[in-house]
Amino acid sequence: MKKPVATAKTASTEARDGVIKVRLKGLPEGPVGIAIYQDLNGNGKLDSSVIGIPIEPYAFSRQAQGSFGPPTFDQAALPAGTTRHAIRLPAQP
Repeated sequence: MKKPVATAKTASTEARDGVIKVRLKGLPEGPVGIAIYQDLNGNGKLDSSVIGIPIEPYAFSRQAQGSFGPPTFDQAALPAGTTRHAIRLPAQP
């Protein structure tokens, strides 16, 4: 999860009942791990504090969580052929 194989950006869409649906196309075959974040200030990046802790909402597939950094790929990996998966971002402060 520290070195992405592929990245993609998507423009935000209007939330419906607190849910935003995103369709990912062209994913590599095999298992995939997904990291998402909400760019609250629209600057195109995940902002972090001076000590490197993200200050914008972020999450990973399988709601994986790492210790002192992102989760491992194995913790976040979705099996090959997964067609639907929900990832919940933490509530905004």
